[in-house]
Amino acid sequence: IKQSVGGIVVFEPVRIEYQQFRETGGRVEEVFVAAGDFVNEGDPLIRLTLGNIDITLKERQLAVEKLNIELQNAIRSRDEDEIRIKQLELDIAKLKLAETQSAYDSRHLYASMSGQVVYLADIKPGDTVSEWQTVVNIADPSAMRLFYSGSRNVHQVEVGMDVDVTIGGQTYLGNVVQTPSTAPRVTDENLRRQYDERIYIELEEIPESVKFGDYADIYIVLKERKDTLVIPSRALRTYMGREYVQILDGESRSEMDVETGVKTATEVEILKGLEEGQVVILQ
Repeated sequence: IKQSVGGIVVFEPVRIEYQQFRETGGRVEEVFVAAGDFVNEGDPLIRLTLGNIDITLKERQLAVEKLNIELQNAIRSRDEDEIRIKQLELDIAKLKLAETQSAYDSRHLYASMSGQVVYLADIKPGDTVSEWQTVVNIADPSAMRLFYSGSRNVHQVEVGMDVDVTIGGQTYLGNVVQTPSTAPRVTDENLRRQYDERIYIELEEIPESVKFGDYADIYIVLKERKDTLVIPSRALRTYMGREYVQILDGESRSEMDVETGVKTATEVEILKGLEEGQVVILQ
């Protein structure tokens, strides 16, 4: 007799990076990616409109170049006062340039990792995005896992259990890597609720054809007993915590208390109280 968990599971990424404008929000000028695109670290994702910052940046780059030349001229003239003044002016110009460059860079959202765009907010040029608003999610396609929920037996699953995973008629070996009892503590309420209801499985080998959102079937053996005594589930009766069966002894019925072990939807393991060959009465 085997007690098991089985059902449909979904592939999801292990690592996701949430892309946000962390210094400023603004109006969208251009969106460079679409959901499903593959990007490299550093690729532009979205650009905001920030007034005439392009012109301001060029003007301050020009100011730094001019002051560099003036400082060199002052050095050649060996005028100490002029050298000191031009050096201070150059330092100020460089600070202004760095400030403008930072503002210019902040209007661009760049990919923080290489991977696939698995989420893109519903935004288009002219829309406004807020500071710290998640607008793009990027996932690592080389690292995927499966999650399963929806069974009362999910809380009986333990980390390290073997899992048979069937994908397109082919069976692969997986292992349970996280259960509700081993889930990390998180402050996000939605994530905490997911962790309370799910088990996570990793495959030893993932077929190249698999992508995020694909489905598979799993089978996990929770408990298994060989050469043991079993009866149909319909024969087991319960009353106020007592478990018993009715047996047929000749022409009469009698009740027999039993100690049970593994239970499935159709069968129950009997540890004590019955012997092989006795006739039990079904409900």
